[in-house]
Amino acid sequence: MIVEMVANIGIIILNIYVIFKINPSSLNKEKFTKKQIIYYIFFETLAGFWLMTNATTIGNTRFDLRLVLFSLGYKYLGWKVMSPAVLFIAISRFMLDSSVASWINLLLAVILLVTLPILTTYLEKKVSPNKQLYGLVTYIALITSPFAIYSTGKVWEPQGILFLLLLVSYLIIYLLNHVILELQTIFVGATTDDLTQLHNVRMFRERINKQSGDKNATVVMIDIDHFKYYNDQYGHSVGDQILQEVGFVFHRYSTKNTRIYRIGGDEFAILFFNQSPESIQAFISVVQKAISKIEVSIGGEILTVQLSIGQALQQNEESLTQTLQRADNYLYQAKNNGRNQLQSDR
Repeated sequence: MIVEMVANIGIIILNIYVIFKINPSSLNKEKFTKKQIIYYIFFETLAGFWLMTNATTIGNTRFDLRLVLFSLGYKYLGWKVMSPAVLFIAISRFMLDSSVASWINLLLAVILLVTLPILTTYLEKKVSPNKQLYGLVTYIALITSPFAIYSTGKVWEPQGILFLLLLVSYLIIYLLNHVILELQTIFVGATTDDLTQLHNVRMFRERINKQSGDKNATVVMIDIDHFKYYNDQYGHSVGDQILQEVGFVFHRYSTKNTRIYRIGGDEFAILFFNQSPESIQAFISVVQKAISKIEVSIGGEILTVQLSIGQALQQNEESLTQTLQRADNYLYQAKNNGRNQLQSDR
């Protein structure tokens, strides 16, 4: 049993590593892309199957640390990932055997995928992250208990094993949750601009390199007009306040398909993929209008913010780096032509 437990813990740790490799910048389940969700479902299903194959078998029932996997998954990845994964894991149980226990396991999975999203939402509103996980893992153990009794035909032996698993799960969750939060802090610090909380230049360059083979991309480069003057005239604290206000607006309008980056000083970039020119222009127009409403009060004087924008649509046989260079050129045209305007190849 100890060997299987160590193997289970190793699988869960490996799973956490894969989760951060898929999306190193954030575990914000509300902003996962469809591609990320598919990847997460696959790897959560694979991890669950591995946990089952390294399970301790008592009678007809397998005892493993899927309750930890499910608890962490629903907390950090959400129901869109975990509900399909829980179902696929239960179906994969039939690859091990097609006994009555497999059908019971499938019924248990259906109950969990229906009830865990509701419980997760409730706990997120009521208690701290650690307590949320303790509540989830306790609930899964309680729901599992009658199924384990039915499968084994015994009462105290499966209950004793579940109780031991629950204690071990509490300890694992306590340790792994701290690891996840630390990793999130490290990864976010490496990929997020501290002042504006937007993606930083490192993430921008990685995205440019990663998407270099894609077509139908639009690159938008943005500068805050007269930002150097504000810094020199009123001090860096005022400049920082302006950057924070602009970052707040960008956050409000950014989506999982429209990522905005601070790439240095007062310069920002937006990458659009497979979006129509009309939708891009509408987005930029809305953002410009919101930015123009920013007001920073300094000693009775009100400072407003305007943007110069350069926009380039990726051409045939053109790399994304070349598109970026053209957008940058358009940005300088906008600044040289009087600022507070957009220059593009359209």
